[in-house]
Amino acid sequence: ILKSCLEFATRLRLIPFNPASGVPAPTVERSEKQAYTRNEARTYLEAARSHRLEALFLLVLTTGLRRSEVFGLRWEDLDFEGLEIRIRQRIRWVLGGGFNVAQPKTKRSRRTIPISTDTAQALLRWREHTPIGDGGSSWVSTGWSWCG
Repeated sequence: ILKSCLEFATRLRLIPFNPASGVPAPTVERSEKQAYTRNEARTYLEAARSHRLEALFLLVLTTGLRRSEVFGLRWEDLDFEGLEIRIRQRIRWVLGGGFNVAQPKTKRSRRTIPISTDTAQALLRWREHTPIGDGGSSWVSTGWSWCG
């Protein structure tokens, strides 16, 4: 971040050159994500069974979606017949309060993901039991899938 700020200051001619231009960026070691074992996944689903957000828990477990992607889903992004979900936007918390609807970070993040029949059925049950058209107090009335 510092390097890009200094580069911007150079372009504005606030400083004669970027003192950070010859400094290599540090390498960030990323840890490998650990997936649940079959037994852990079974325990997770048993705990989620009959919870009002069971469909959400099943979706996260079976797709690996990021939190911001899950909360950015709208009903129009779900294809129940084709058994797929289209990731077209994300919702993220903005420092200082509030939420921001944004495009996915990269082109690869904008994608279509297959879902299982069980996941599709759970999502359909969720949609049937979600209050829609409650005068606008719920995001569901505007198409967002996880509010209500």
